[in-house]
Amino acid sequence: MRISLLAGFILCVSALSAQGGNTFAEKFPHVTLFDSADVLTNAPKASSDTGIKDAERATPKTNWKGIFWQSTAFLSLQTGTRLIEQEKTRRELRGPFFGDWLRSIRITQWNDGGKFFTNYIAHSAGGSVWAYIYEQNSAEHVPFRWNAAYRDAKLRQLGFAFVGSELFEFFSPLSEAAIGNVGYKTGKPGLVDHVCTPICGIAWSIGEDALDRYVVRKMLAKPGAHRKIAASLLNPTRSLANILRGKAPWYRR
Repeated sequence: MRISLLAGFILCVSALSAQGGNTFAEKFPHVTLFDSADVLTNAPKASSDTGIKDAERATPKTNWKGIFWQSTAFLSLQTGTRLIEQEKTRRELRGPFFGDWLRSIRITQWNDGGKFFTNYIAHSAGGSVWAYIYEQNSAEHVPFRWNAAYRDAKLRQLGFAFVGSELFEFFSPLSEAAIGNVGYKTGKPGLVDHVCTPICGIAWSIGEDALDRYVVRKMLAKPGAHRKIAASLLNPTRSLANILRGKAPWYRR
């Protein structure tokens, strides 16, 4: 159900903006969304400073502000979906917030009793979104290649996906432990979510990167709204990460 909602969300946004530009601002100028700096495509500002200062200004930097707001938006989307779908999550809103939150931070076993799809598919997709949130705000864009640069980029994304997973599971006011007290009962959540989200998520993102290089970009090189929508659905977690930063789902830098 949760994946269906997200897929429907991506499809609707793709259809609405398929005739527009790469940003929502072009299609909906009255709407303000969180947006990240495209650190590799933005031209450096004209300056009369010394060449050294110009070089420092032109050096790409990781956009931590964009990472913060897009991560907050993703956590809000995940938690909002849980509140809509799950009566048990709404029921656990009662009681002392901080006390129940702290008591819910526990792991006692591998499996948390969740369905295979939830643990190994949905969480993997979430991990891939976390990876793309970091990638699209990072100081460098490394295309899909079997080389050291791509490997190192994916290792950095893996680290961030682990942080994002922990924020969702335990360590944020929007976490499963805080909203719904998922870990209040023994065995929930299990270790599976903490491992599968970052590791399987990175594997998922590598698959999307390969599709992006060999299939999606060739589709986007040709005109047509149907190609944009199909490209968005072939890279679903990258598309969602694009939406979180106020870009069209098929946007590429």
